Amino acid sequence: MGMRTLAPKPTIEIGVAPTEDKVLTRPLPGWINVPNFLWLAAILLAIGSAVYLLVARPVTLKTWDTDNLTNAVSDKNDYQLDRPETDPAGRRFVWSKTGKSLFIVPASTVSSRPVKITIRARGASAAGGPVNSTKISANGLPIGEMKFKAGQADFQDFSFTFVPAYTDDHRIRLVFETPAWKPPGDPRELGFMLQAVTVDVSEVWSPLLRPGRGWLIWLLPGLVALILLVKIGQLRVLKAGQAGAIIGYAAVALTLGAAGLMALWLLLVARVGYNGELNLDLYWLYAAASLYLTIFFGWLAFAGWSFGAPGRPTLFGLVNAKTINWRANHPMITAYVAIVAFNLALSAIFVGKLVLESGSIAPTFRYWDGPEYVVIANNFYDPQEPLLAIPDFGQHSPFYWGAHFPGFSLALMLARPLVGWLFAPLLVNFLASTAFAGVFYRLVRDFGYARHPLWLALAALVLPVRWLIYHNVGGSEPLFMFFEVLTIYWFKKEKYWLAGLAGFGAVLTRPPGMFLWAGLVAFLVFEAALKTWNSQGLSLPKFLALFNWRAFGALLLLPLGLITTFGIFAWRYGDFLAYFKITENVTHVGLIPFPTLMSGLFESPALILTYLLEAIGLIALWRQRRFDIFWVSFAAFFYTLFLLHSDVLRYSIPFFALAVLLPFADYLSGKVARWLAAPMVIALLFYSWGVLNRNLAGLDTFAMMQEILQIRIR
Repeated sequence: MGMRTLAPKPTIEIGVAPTEDKVLTRPLPGWINVPNFLWLAAILLAIGSAVYLLVARPVTLKTWDTDNLTNAVSDKNDYQLDRPETDPAGRRFVWSKTGKSLFIVPASTVSSRPVKITIRARGASAAGGPVNSTKISANGLPIGEMKFKAGQADFQDFSFTFVPAYTDDHRIRLVFETPAWKPPGDPRELGFMLQAVTVDVSEVWSPLLRPGRGWLIWLLPGLVALILLVKIGQLRVLKAGQAGAIIGYAAVALTLGAAGLMALWLLLVARVGYNGELNLDLYWLYAAASLYLTIFFGWLAFAGWSFGAPGRPTLFGLVNAKTINWRANHPMITAYVAIVAFNLALSAIFVGKLVLESGSIAPTFRYWDGPEYVVIANNFYDPQEPLLAIPDFGQHSPFYWGAHFPGFSLALMLARPLVGWLFAPLLVNFLASTAFAGVFYRLVRDFGYARHPLWLALAALVLPVRWLIYHNVGGSEPLFMFFEVLTIYWFKKEKYWLAGLAGFGAVLTRPPGMFLWAGLVAFLVFEAALKTWNSQGLSLPKFLALFNWRAFGALLLLPLGLITTFGIFAWRYGDFLAYFKITENVTHVGLIPFPTLMSGLFESPALILTYLLEAIGLIALWRQRRFDIFWVSFAAFFYTLFLLHSDVLRYSIPFFALAVLLPFADYLSGKVARWLAAPMVIALLFYSWGVLNRNLAGLDTFAMMQEILQIRIR
């Protein structure tokens, strides 16, 4: 009997996925690639933008009749307006109730051009009531009076032309003040009968729609047609020679002309100014489409068309070829220029939207805690500060201002003589955030933390989500983060006294600077303990001998920053420990972890993800043996675990670059992350604009600050 041969059993390796056949067995055509896909997407978006600008037109005249007077806006116009009624002649109307009634017009303007409001109404005398007049105010300012004729049965039109006062919700609040009348047998107190309200904003849109300018936008399809004809002529008819070069130059010139036309259109949109809910989507789509087409045609002229004859490089290619050697020899200057340009673009887009919306950069100034830092900077913690007479500030306890450490206010005091109070926070934080990104770039580059240090430095200007807001408003985070990374950079360079001076600035700017000190000291202890164990095991004398006393001595400048701050409080408030006696409990620190999560705040789910992300980052730092960064990040992370505050995410911003960006540098600077950068920045901008409008000092507070500080809005 022959022996049966058994087939060997397949070997299965635990944790190794089986190899799969390739899905694509035939290579794709060469034209199917990412650059071509992006160009196609850019062209389709440009076509959509151009068609929208050609077709869409704003609403300049709108009427709210009887049946929609009480729901003209999302939060309803039913404040002291009664339900619709019909008189014996079939005329529909609503009564105004009590002495004052309100109608909200979902339209306003930030320009100096007026709107026209027409009110169709009749007095109470038509229903047997008294002959009363109605005084009208718009956004708190009187605009006129409706004088009704005695016994007038027909509704009359009353028109008022005025420039509305600015409001944050971009609405016109019409308040009607009429002596109340109580009809016999009717429990209601009535004023006058309102039939319709019409708003006319044609004058507001006059920069775009006035006679003689409507044809401007139609230059765009004409220019595009010329550009296409020229390019076809260059590529198909005159392929070479001097004529081909001339046509190439003409194509570039025409494309630049298209970019200039769209820049002019964007300028006209800016002159129109945002006018509230009436054209909410249209206005921003006008602005976004004009801006995109300006950039699209500009980039097409610079990097899309060959410069001159076919086959020649683009303008971008020529500049790149001329500067490539210089950039290779000066990488740091190149990186710094890129950082400044990127941060400038971010700030221009972020602030530009606010300027279009409000007519000035005032919202960046009004965002809390910016006004409070300005209060401190004006007379530097003076208990007799004139600004404390403003209700928003005077309601706080005397020691409250000690919650805001002096570093940022000192910077505002230095900037104020140069640019004034309104621009000082914006200037200081632009410079501080740019400097932070520059030092972070050097930290990443000099110590090999990432393959693409410049890319990581640019990412550090937009991440995490709250950061984009705070380096464009009056927050102390940018200055603190600059001092923070500078401290770590000099510490790693073993220039300990420079590190101590930078750390002194960090503590002087924000209280969490002490956790920077705690983290660095923890690292020194860890380092000495590790050296002791590796040399001869646990030994206190050996530990003391190996401890870096020179670094520790220099780092004592950090607690000196705290002593200096408390000394300022002792000088101004007469109490060295005033910070710990603030009745508003600004320390927010609990005895058990995760108090914010237990509070059930709306932000809790996002906070859980933040804690998880930072914890994973700490684990990665430990495994990467970056122990100095680990201990600094751990000290800050440990502090936030015990923080009870509705905005813990803000307190996580200063150490995010260390705890998350550094350990995940290779992922965040990879090709996929770079493709996702543009939509992520757009999403962050949208989020930041939405959050900013929820945290502004009131217009009355800002008006009083303007008067006291003599702020001029230009």
